Parts: sequence; structure tokens; C-alpha cells
Amino acid sequence: MVIKWNSDKSGVNIFGEENMFVPVSNPMWKQLGLTAKDEAGEILPYKTIEESEAEMATDERAWRDAELLRADTELNKVQDGDGTGLVSDWREYRCALRKYPKQPDFPNGERPKVVITK
Repeated sequence: MVIKWNSDKSGVNIFGEENMFVPVSNPMWKQLGLTAKDEAGEILPYKTIEESEAEMATDERAWRDAELLRADTELNKVQDGDGTGLVSDWREYRCALRKYPKQPDFPNGERPKVVITK
């Protein structure tokens, strides 16, 4: 399906198995899950809550995986006498990172933060 603004921006033309025009004022916009236009003049389909949550979860897991690598590196530095904080700081952070995706409000919850002891 291709969705494009009509020339005066009063609605969109939808091209697919059936072609149709949907004015901006039509409640069908919400049913179609349409949202604002992009630079090319096409309408971006709105993602379902499930699709958005899955995308956010993927992004949050990627962030978490990168942070686990960083925590491992920082832990090794501390163990070698060349890092910041205590070994326990980085171990606690790694544990929090591993538990993060299991939180009931994941991926909408608060990200773990490392607390560095001075």
C-alpha cells in the first residue's frame, strides 16, 4: 500500500488493491493508523503498540548489551589498578543490566545506572 498526500494536503490518496481518497477530517485516519507526513510527502503508517514495544525492546537490549561490554571493560580496568570505582560498583551494575529486560515495565522502565564509589 502506498499512501500520499493529495495536491492541496486536504487528505491522502491510498493506492493498493483498492484506490481511495481519505480526507484529513475522516475518522478513518485513526483506523488506518496514519500519522504526520514525512519530507517526501508520503504518510508514515503508525506502528501498533505491539510493534512499537517490540522495537523499543530491541533497542533497549542493544543498549544493554553495549553497556555490559563497557562494564566488563571497566571492571577489568579496576581489577588491573587502572580504572574508576570499585570492583563491586561494576559487578552490581552488570547484575542490574542483566535483570533490566526482566522488569515488568520493560522496555519503558528506567535504565540501570552505574554508581561509582569514590
